[in-house]
Amino acid sequence: MNLRPTSLRCLTLSLFAYLAITASASAGTIQAWLLHSGDWRDSVVSTDPKEKESLEKNGWKLSGTGNLQSEAQKGAAPLHRFARAGKGVTDRMLESNPAKVAQHLKNGYTDEGVLGYVSSEEKPGLKPVHHFTKDDLHFWLIDLRDQPAAEERGWKASGVSFWLWPVAETPAPAARTPAPAAKKTTK
Repeated sequence: MNLRPTSLRCLTLSLFAYLAITASASAGTIQAWLLHSGDWRDSVVSTDPKEKESLEKNGWKLSGTGNLQSEAQKGAAPLHRFARAGKGVTDRMLESNPAKVAQHLKNGYTDEGVLGYVSSEEKPGLKPVHHFTKDDLHFWLIDLRDQPAAEERGWKASGVSFWLWPVAETPAPAARTPAPAAKKTTK
């Protein structure tokens, strides 16, 4: 194969980019957003920025964000996202207990897939995801400042379901001091 230097450089850069993406996707974190509908009837965890953006455009509010792990590890369990159509409302279920996954399927939920891995035990620095119920429906919040509004609409606290890892905050860019203006010299 006869490659020109530019083609070889492009091929090398493409291969390097592929390896970097593969390495970061195989071991790392996945950002997740917990949103609730503006009418407080529904909540969902999303790992898709486009889904999050679409929900927010339709009046959904962000309750919090955190990270899921992309691979299994000690103390972590796969987080399944379920949905079940009901009378005028969709009930969403988040489940990290493997023993309960089969039961939700028997109860008519559709498993929308595993979003990533969550911590099944409380540890310092992790974000709790709080579960609420009303009748046979389920609701989640991260930010407990929203709890009074949820309870006003009939949701009852049911405990913490799982924990998310915190999202690393991006440091603000360092403030730059403008360079002093060059002095004009007159001759």
